[in-house]
Amino acid sequence: MRVFLALSSFACAAAFASGSPNSGEDFLNKGMEYYVRGDYESARKLLSEVPDDGSARFGSVAYYLGSIAASEGDKSAYGYFEKAMNLAPKNLRNMAAVQFARFALANSDAPLARQKLGAIARSSKADPLLRWYYAKILAESNPNEAGEFLRDMLSEEFPRRDSIGADEFVCARLSGDGLASSVPSEILKCDTPAGASRAEMLAGGIPSVKFSDLSLLGKIARAEAFADGKGGALTREDMDSLKGEISENQIASFAWRGAFALARCAWKLKEWRECAMYAADALALAPEDFSLRIPLLMLKGDALRMEKNYDAARSSYLDIAMSGKRSALGEPSAEALYKTGLCWYEQGDWGKAHAYFERVFIAYFKYEYWGSRAYYYAARALWSLDNRRDANATLVEYFMRAKDKNSEIYRQARDFYDKI
Repeated sequence: MRVFLALSSFACAAAFASGSPNSGEDFLNKGMEYYVRGDYESARKLLSEVPDDGSARFGSVAYYLGSIAASEGDKSAYGYFEKAMNLAPKNLRNMAAVQFARFALANSDAPLARQKLGAIARSSKADPLLRWYYAKILAESNPNEAGEFLRDMLSEEFPRRDSIGADEFVCARLSGDGLASSVPSEILKCDTPAGASRAEMLAGGIPSVKFSDLSLLGKIARAEAFADGKGGALTREDMDSLKGEISENQIASFAWRGAFALARCAWKLKEWRECAMYAADALALAPEDFSLRIPLLMLKGDALRMEKNYDAARSSYLDIAMSGKRSALGEPSAEALYKTGLCWYEQGDWGKAHAYFERVFIAYFKYEYWGSRAYYYAARALWSLDNRRDANATLVEYFMRAKDKNSEIYRQARDFYDKI
């Protein structure tokens, strides 16, 4: 449950302590340093040393301890989140309530969530994101009550630019969620730029209003369209704006899409380092579903390879090929293994490169786009090893197996064969 580990923009971790911690504040800062690094076990040990003194500081600690517990499916998370809901600064109080709701939904504990969150979620000042998740909790036992609660929320929130709850509703409706789909379209107010852009997305379109007037989801949709070559220009200011909003709303279930969109935009602009960093952010925010993580890992590897950071690139590719996940079988593994070989090839290690290319054209040639390239570069690697006979034989075998004899890679292979 990686989703529970997203680091909030709360400033409690801004100043990291150095050396060994010797006070509650030091334990907090040092623990957060490990949390940011992704060393959650060390973070838990240090944060657990902060005394429960009823302070806002301990409320912050409780939030992060709850996040770690929730990521492991440990129901002690409920107690930590409840403590944070009572003690933490306002930003983390809201996030703790949302995390409580999400954890309850993931563990079929809707009755507990109704009991603990009802008064907060029904408050006039309730966080819109909490209201969305509370509607989902109500739907577990009373769909009619849930629908009424959600309609009341949307009547206020759908037109608002900064409503992450309304954006979550749009995502859910587009994915066919039953509760979201039950809301009549006529109650969705479209008299603001944000409301109009959400309606455009629900209709299958790309938001057309000014970028600064878009909600977070609308900005993500525009960035995705730009990366796909379907939208207009995306300025540096637009990208920075999206980056800032993702940072402030990492708890949104779709935040990873924003980081991935920024990575794809950076790739399009040939900004390899930024692309790799955004892809890493997307991986940190993305769900556990490996089929969603494959393109993030692949793009991260591609950007690192373009930066000539070959060891890190190979690691990213092999995270796919060696994962053992069903979703990685077939073409994802063919692509990842081919690109692993390409890293070795670009480094001039022809023997290791050939070994990976050979794996691809033997096991995955039905994915001819990758298999044909594997044959071509395998031949070039053999030629670089002064093994002209096997290079020729490799190309001949490719020519015999190729179905697409009009492709550019086939032409390059023919040209190379004629030269050697």
